[in-house]
Amino acid sequence: MRTVISIFAVSALSITLASAAGPAANPNMQPGSSSGTQTMGSSAAVEANKAAYRAVIDQALNKGNLSVADKYISKDMVDHDPGNTVGGLDGFKQFVTAWRSAFPDSRAEIQELIGEGDRIIARVRSTGTHTGTFNGIAPTNRKFDVIGFDEVLFKNGKAVEHWGVTDQLGMMKQLGVMPNGTPQAQPSSAPTGTKPSAAPVHKY
Repeated sequence: MRTVISIFAVSALSITLASAAGPAANPNMQPGSSSGTQTMGSSAAVEANKAAYRAVIDQALNKGNLSVADKYISKDMVDHDPGNTVGGLDGFKQFVTAWRSAFPDSRAEIQELIGEGDRIIARVRSTGTHTGTFNGIAPTNRKFDVIGFDEVLFKNGKAVEHWGVTDQLGMMKQLGVMPNGTPQAQPSSAPTGTKPSAAPVHKY
């Protein structure tokens, strides 16, 4: 789910992806396809995408189990979140490592998770204590409590594109730091000219 946070932007529970019980699949509908309405055969794919997102948050971000990222994040994922400056799976892993080093007690709690077609939208609350250096900012030993939002596009069970928005200003104020006076906009790791995949905007 990141200049200061991504909620992928994502407990040591073992999560098993199970197909949701439901009506027989529509042979004309591809699992995970983005249609304007939820149709038969797509509910299992939506639930699988939600479970993948939960696994990344619970196991990778909260517990540091980065192996789960290999299972649910594409190696060349396009990340529009400025915190993932390297991009892709490797960039996500580097972010999580740096994040957990700076905020070892951090916890991301999924408050809402919505799925439609091959996309999920999540509202996530993140808390923690700044006890390590992060992005050049020395430890302040102060706590933060902020809300962030993620949008993730899945293909074949893996995240292939991600957008993240977090209350970075609120976090900086809570930590008592304001680099260069004001938060500075950072570029996305997405390739230049990359067009975001179309989303059924009327659904969110």
